[in-house]
Amino acid sequence: MKLVTGGNGFIGSNITGDIKLTRKDCDLTDYESVLESLKKYKPETVIHTAAKHGSAIEMLRGHTEYIENNILCDINIIKGCKEIGVKNLLMLSTITSFGSHHQSPLTEESIYGEVNESIFGYAYSKKICAGLCKSYQLDYGLNYKSIYLGNTYGPHGKFNENGTVVHNLIYKFCKAIEENQNVRLYGNGKVFRNYLYVEDLDKILKLIIENKDIKDPLIVSPNVVVSIIDIVNIIKEKLNFKNEVIFDSNIQIGSNVKVVDNKKLIDSIGHFEFTDINTGIEKTINYYKK
Repeated sequence: MKLVTGGNGFIGSNITGDIKLTRKDCDLTDYESVLESLKKYKPETVIHTAAKHGSAIEMLRGHTEYIENNILCDINIIKGCKEIGVKNLLMLSTITSFGSHHQSPLTEESIYGEVNESIFGYAYSKKICAGLCKSYQLDYGLNYKSIYLGNTYGPHGKFNENGTVVHNLIYKFCKAIEENQNVRLYGNGKVFRNYLYVEDLDKILKLIIENKDIKDPLIVSPNVVVSIIDIVNIIKEKLNFKNEVIFDSNIQIGSNVKVVDNKKLIDSIGHFEFTDINTGIEKTINYYKK
């Protein structure tokens, strides 16, 4: 039995599970509610995807709300899993939480250190995953692991102004086409990241669950480096966008370069054929437009 928290969220919707736990089913900020749900379903494996998240602009505000909500949910989940004897727990986090002082490419050692202040609350709230899992491994010998994702995109994303990068850009361009407008974007487009197609994530998590010898923390991401300009050009081509794209370099959010080294992942699971960014964006556009 595999239970997925955040079952109707972006990541949770794309992860295979027997039970998809949603906010209607369980209040993750309430330990008794968490314990009740875990006792009801008695899962062998839990994949914890639920988190308060938003766009870079949205995360500029409400740092306290992000950090309080996410840490409380994480503590309740890991504590409840231990209480009822869950054998496997994967707590999904993000490389956003990695120290901003580290030079790219980032490795699992980069978890520690200060984060970018513009996303302080969210980043610090997700940094706690590694500490929680390590503590439960040391104290109780449990197979609870922290998994750090690159910038994930694909079906079921939030296609609006508060969506993450790829979803937000697809939304902006589709809206601009409908209204025959130009597209205005923050920054200069020279922000470099790795992008993970969400269906690849589901396949990799299955491999991690099957191999209990895999050590965490673990970065799950391709190591291909992609810029915002690259994504913009792919979307323009797929949508046949003819109007102007205007970059507002007066507003820059986050680090210019935050890319990863996925050597530990590949050493752990073997060769994996990631979906290339061109194909992934095409599939995501097709999902949004259907």
